[in-house]
Amino acid sequence: MDSSSSHSLDETFGVLLIGFVLAITLYGWTFFQSYIFFTRYPKEFFSSKVTVALLWSIDTVSTALLSHAVYYYLITNFLFPLEQLRVTRTLLLEKTFSSILICIVQLFYSFRTWHLNSRRAIVAESIALSALISFVLSIVGITHISTDELLINFVSPNIKLLFGLSEGILVLSDLLIVVSHYHLLQPKRRPGMKIAHGWFENVVLHVLSRGTLFSVMQLLVMIMFVATPQKFVWTLFHFITSKIYVNSLLAMLTSRHTFRGRGLNEEDSLNLKRQRTTTHTTGGGLGGTRRGNGSLTSGDPTNQGLSTQLEFQMTAMTDGKSAPTMTIELSHAMESVEDTAASPEKLFQHMDEEITEEVPRRRKSRDGFEEDEDEGAQTQASA
Repeated sequence: MDSSSSHSLDETFGVLLIGFVLAITLYGWTFFQSYIFFTRYPKEFFSSKVTVALLWSIDTVSTALLSHAVYYYLITNFLFPLEQLRVTRTLLLEKTFSSILICIVQLFYSFRTWHLNSRRAIVAESIALSALISFVLSIVGITHISTDELLINFVSPNIKLLFGLSEGILVLSDLLIVVSHYHLLQPKRRPGMKIAHGWFENVVLHVLSRGTLFSVMQLLVMIMFVATPQKFVWTLFHFITSKIYVNSLLAMLTSRHTFRGRGLNEEDSLNLKRQRTTTHTTGGGLGGTRRGNGSLTSGDPTNQGLSTQLEFQMTAMTDGKSAPTMTIELSHAMESVEDTAASPEKLFQHMDEEITEEVPRRRKSRDGFEEDEDEGAQTQASA
């Protein structure tokens, strides 16, 4: 085999093989994160479960189609010249399913942007519209490819124009996602927002959850496709980009804090957490003060009429001794998370009233238990 043939194989089947290996690796990550999602959040909202299940199913089909295409080109027809190879239906279907995956992920981020932006639809609609236009252009391009059987014509001028526009619009949509999320999740816009600690949390947050990685990958796909379409180097990035989209979304979902079997979004678990110290002084046989810290957590902000739970731990000091810590749970119905975040003092006032009623009841219960113990001890001594 001469040097020119070897160079041609490196730029075509070589990158096809490398892209396939990387795609299989990323699919394993997709499978693992899907498993983590369903086991960590058993009571997650139905819409989120359907989204994850749909993404995993489509990614599984896409990976199977890619495997068949790679086997066809590298094994079955390896000895055929590149000019005689045909475009397989599995390769076209793989491209179709990859476009569907990217569209679903971008629509999910569009909805999330809409929620973060106080339900203002301008930016969210721009992201959704860009995603849908790119998807339509991609499908039209795939349709044109199906009319020509030869693989070498995969990047004809018309197809290059359609896919170039599709990739460019995807890049624009990705940039809107990244910029809007970094703007809307600034600490100064959300006081009390927790800062990610450690390199792993920062990688998950800034590289995956915010969409930085798939934006960079999509930009590389566009540059490679427009600059060197005939060398098929762009296919390496194409095979893995859709899986990076899926894994970025799954990383955002699986990195959330858990509350009653559901996940708390980044802005909810960070913005709704409140710390408060209260002091209660009572008379009677339980003198002294009681101090405790209360924390407020809530569920998914998109759910109306959600129940918020306050847990209050209180240690009673009696004659210099610490009584057992008591935990009081308070369920408070609210119209939305925004209402709760806007009036935390009202909730803590409600909590204080609950504690005022709870302490005498528990004190009476405890005193009665102690009296029973004293009577039992006296009976044993008399015996």
